[in-house]
Amino acid sequence: MKPRLFPELPLVLVEWIDAAGDSEAEADPGRPKTMADFGGTMRTLEPGWLVKIDSQSVVTALSHWPDEKKAGHSNTIPLAMVTSVKGVDGTVYYERRRPRKKVPVEG
Repeated sequence: MKPRLFPELPLVLVEWIDAAGDSEAEADPGRPKTMADFGGTMRTLEPGWLVKIDSQSVVTALSHWPDEKKAGHSNTIPLAMVTSVKGVDGTVYYERRRPRKKVPVEG
């Protein structure tokens, strides 16, 4: 994927699967239930100003200084974890393709 830069810094909502979700605070080897429930992932929605999308990541700025036409405080999310990037105006900047269902071929 060719890197896409967004100099206009559109305000977006990034949907991604955060690998840091924790359903239990600790795993206790003496209690199998806490071992089974430990860790996990969490669906996350995060706002930001879109700077770049490339084959590795989505980069957003958490601060925007429009008078200086600059942004700062970056957040980089691995593209493999991103489900979608949508502008607050409804523009779709990225959406993960869903795998196609295999249709049996007769013959």
